[in-house]
Amino acid sequence: MKTLYKIPLFLIGLLAFSTFHAQAQTETDTTLIVNGVCHMCKMTIENAAEIKGVSQVEWDVDSKVLALVYNPEITSLEAISQAINNSGYDTEIDTAPEEAYQSLHKCCHYRDPEVVKEHQ
Repeated sequence: MKTLYKIPLFLIGLLAFSTFHAQAQTETDTTLIVNGVCHMCKMTIENAAEIKGVSQVEWDVDSKVLALVYNPEITSLEAISQAINNSGYDTEIDTAPEEAYQSLHKCCHYRDPEVVKEHQ
């Protein structure tokens, strides 16, 4: 008889675990192209992308690809792009404001062909 009471409790526990596990898997892996030229750019871009809802960021200097893991229930790719734009960097979604770009260190002026050439 006690076993009959344990089965519903087990099923309720299993259902609760499944629901929690499904909620934990709402994160999205994606990539975003971000312009930049150096390791100083890398630090700024990654720091800018670390907004609420983003759990992992890694920008590759050579490929210009920012790998992201984020929760779309908390933030969006557009919001992440906007944070990066505000730090001075263009993304495939939008362009950084000129004032933010000009505030970057001169070695990070990725729009300048001479700067790009120096980093190759």
